[in-house]
Amino acid sequence: TGRLVRASKYENAGPFAPNLVNRVVKLVRTRYPIDTINGIVSVPPTKSGLLVETFARQVAAQLGIEYLSVIEKVRPTQEQKYLTNWRQKVDNVKGAFCASSPEIAGCTLLLIDDIYDSGYMLREVAQALRQAGANSVFPLTITRTAHSDDQ
Repeated sequence: TGRLVRASKYENAGPFAPNLVNRVVKLVRTRYPIDTINGIVSVPPTKSGLLVETFARQVAAQLGIEYLSVIEKVRPTQEQKYLTNWRQKVDNVKGAFCASSPEIAGCTLLLIDDIYDSGYMLREVAQALRQAGANSVFPLTITRTAHSDDQ
């Protein structure tokens, strides 16, 4: 999974592979409270353009759940993988996102991102969604960062 994400994101291999979309759809159907999810959202990009949004829209279409374009990045951020400690990662994303849409009030949302690094990005986006009225936010990432200390 990590290789597929890396190829699409960093090696210009195009959109994520359809089998990756299918695997995520199956995961959501079996491990998430699919009956309660009212909308699917994605983390705005740092550098990968519309890659994650396109992926999230494909997942939403297969699940029959509306994709909601409600998250706005209000200031630039660095890629989390280049930051070396938790304080830098927190500061990098703190206050970087805003969600302001009446359509998410009271909703349960599935939040999709491509790579899990520290979780701070997801937490910050989920907080913005809850501040805008979302009831619950369930995060989903396609893969995680391989840190140099991983075995």
